Amino acid sequence: MIVSSATGYAQVIVAMVVAGTGMGFNYPNLVGWLIESTDPVVRGRVVGGVATFAFTGQFCSPIIARPFIERAGLGFAFEVAATAVLCGAGLFASTALYRRIKRR
Repeated sequence: MIVSSATGYAQVIVAMVVAGTGMGFNYPNLVGWLIESTDPVVRGRVVGGVATFAFTGQFCSPIIARPFIERAGLGFAFEVAATAVLCGAGLFASTALYRRIKRR
């Protein structure tokens, strides 16, 4: 969202620092959690799946973003992506909360 509303180069740099810091904390914790919670027999496949999805996302990102960029500009594409990520995070959080409540 910061990138979508940026009006100058400095704001984009700040946004990239925020995004990079978030990914820097998130990715190792995700992989650690997956390694810890999976059976040793399938750990390699699970970690390989994470890498596959990460690189597939990097490959598909410009293909998916192109129509939004052509329609309304780069800022709009970042806004759509941020909205999708926020909706996914909300869905994940509500599902995790529901499962936690259901266990009790």
